[in-house]
Formats: sequence, C-alpha cells, structure tokens
Amino acid sequence: MKPYRKISIIERTYLFHNTPEHTRMSISIVFEGQGNLDLQLWNTAIAKAAEKHPGSRLVKRGHLGLSQWVDTGIAPTARLVNFSHWNGKTSEGAAVFTLPMDITRGPTFEIILLEGNPNRVCFRSHHATMDAAGILIFAKDVFRALRDEPVIGSNSTLTDIEFIQNLNDRPQWPAKKELAVAATGLPKGDDLDCTWQLIRAQGKQNDLVARLTLATRKSTMRYKDHDPSLFADPVTRSRITVNLRRHLTEDVVSTANLSSAFDVDIDNQDVPETITKKIMSSLNNRLECALPSSLMLSLAPWVPTKLTGLSDKSILSVHKKGQYSRSGTLSNIGLIRRKEFSGGGFNTISAFTIPPLFKLSPYFITAMGDDDGCNVLVCVPNCLGNDGRLEQLTADIKEALS
Repeated sequence: MKPYRKISIIERTYLFHNTPEHTRMSISIVFEGQGNLDLQLWNTAIAKAAEKHPGSRLVKRGHLGLSQWVDTGIAPTARLVNFSHWNGKTSEGAAVFTLPMDITRGPTFEIILLEGNPNRVCFRSHHATMDAAGILIFAKDVFRALRDEPVIGSNSTLTDIEFIQNLNDRPQWPAKKELAVAATGLPKGDDLDCTWQLIRAQGKQNDLVARLTLATRKSTMRYKDHDPSLFADPVTRSRITVNLRRHLTEDVVSTANLSSAFDVDIDNQDVPETITKKIMSSLNNRLECALPSSLMLSLAPWVPTKLTGLSDKSILSVHKKGQYSRSGTLSNIGLIRRKEFSGGGFNTISAFTIPPLFKLSPYFITAMGDDDGCNVLVCVPNCLGNDGRLEQLTADIKEALS
C-alpha cells in the first residue's frame, strides 16, 4: 500500500456516521438505461479505469491529524444484483445503496449492476473519499473503457481545505444568523432513519435550484399552526453545495471530496429570478471558500472522530426545538450527456443521486438533469417526514417544476 493523500478535516467529519448495519455517509449516482449488463465486461473496464484513478482504491490508515488515505492497488469490482422488485420511486427496498463500507479494509468504492426494468448501474463511494463530481469523473472513464476509448485518469491529490487555504482574498466566515425551521414542520417521534422519494420533472428546468428552494418555502408555510412563534414568519434557509473544481484549470483532475457550500435565505417576496441572483452573487463572491479561524483549523485534526459528530441524543434535542442552522441542503449535480455514460451494451437515459443520510439535516435534495428533464430526490429524517409530510414536500417540488 502506498500513501495517497492526507485525510482532510471535512473528510474526517464523514467518518463518524458508520455503523455495522449501513453506511450513512455514502453517495450513489445511479444511471438508468437500456441494454445488457455484462459482469465480466464491466469488471475489465473498471480495472482499466482504476489503474489511473487511485482515488477509487483507498482505505484509511493512521489516527487523528496523522490519518491518511492509502492506495491498496486493488481495483473496485462490480456485482450483479436482481433489482426487479424496486418500484423506482422510493427508498423502500433499496437498502443496497447504504450497505456498510469498511474504510480500513475497503472497498470504499463499488459498482452495482442492477437488473430490472429499466436496468441500472450504481457508482457508489464513501463521501470521505469522493464527492459526486469525483464519482462522475471516474464513471466517465469506466464508460470510456467500455467503449474501448483511452482512459484519461486523475492527476491531483489536492484536498478541499488545502485548496481553499491557498486562495487569495478569501471571504470571511459568515456570522451566525437567526435559526431556521424545517420544511415539514416540527418533529414527530424520534426516528432518525432517513427516507427518500424520487420524482421526474420533464422539460428544460430554468432556475432549477431557485425553484427548489421556493418549493421548500411553500411547504414550510403549510405548518403555521405547528408553532406560530416559529412558523408565522419562518426563516427558511437552503444550503447550496458547490463544486470547488470550478476554480481549477481543466488540466487538474481530482476525484477527491472537493465540495463546499454556502447558505441562501428565502423570503416571501422571492421569485425564481431573485433567488438566482442571490445564488449568483454568492458564487461571484466565492462564499463557498470561506473558512473558520486558523486556530479552529489547527485544532480540528486532533479531535477524535467520535467527537466530530453529534450523538443521536444531541441530534434529537435539536429536532425537538425545531430550529436549525439551515432548513436543508440542495445539491444540483448538473446535466449529464448520455453518450458519455453509455458503453458495453448499456445506454444511459437518465440518472439520479442518493445523498448522504444526514440525521440532522431537515432535508437533502439532489437533482440531475439530462436531455429531456431531470430527476429530483428528496430525503428527510423520518421524524420530519412521517404522517405523509415527505410525500407532501415531494408533491410541492413536483408542482414547482411542472
């Protein structure tokens, strides 16, 4: 095994939530399409791609600030799963997307060939080793290998914090704001497991992220009677994820967790155009590149992983108060070109992303577009989505995109 890169502070926070039963902190990008799924052909292509993507072969070694990712040299492999039972719309029957990943033994990346109607291909990574954009970089090369085209590979071990620290004129860490509320009202019960629903929106989706934020605001207003002091004029705030690769030159290719985010507040007078202006202003000012104090950054690597995440008891306490740093997270993975993700007899039609299952975040919404529309996945903790509330939020989003 060869040392590959240090484990960044942000990556370490994703290591707290592993359990023997499942891995909450994984990301799955699932391609839906037509054609055959030849296991031997896929494993040959994956091996070719993995030769030039060490980020797909990583395991954890060391502790605290000395911890690092090392390259096992062992390529991930595909497995064939009968998935004909899945309804294609909900997390029910979809436990395959959260099976345990052992970060010390590996693999921390896998490909699952899901036979059904339609056939699907899942590229799944632990979030501590790759983000969604990193998965797509690797997936493109697997499909290139399936088409007998040259594999491009990755060439950088840059981490999120390293990149941001090297930026000139970084924005200041934002001041604390008034606490926000959930888009599905107050919690009912103490179930912290997460449930998700997948919807399809047809046609070109202009101002997509803006309309998603407004849909969450509309949903929030349904719950005025839950607590008038919180919901009469609620603070709704969406965390917008950003791919830090937008600041890099095209010759720098990394599959690492190069993601950050900023917050956007949504008011009653907002429309898609005003929200888009807020987002563009934040991007232009590089708000995703803000960092906490140097002292906090220097101390963080030496805090044990088990202390970097809240306990279930603490998370439930936050939920019971009904107030959060933000109402939820939105991640627009972007538009896929079908030809880039087709090969080996499999032709992609659309794709969707299953995000990490955050117990604390009131919602996590992902979107992936294609030539004909986009797939939107809405994920909430069960204590905030029970009694039909997840279904209602999903319906509000579908209406906003219709």
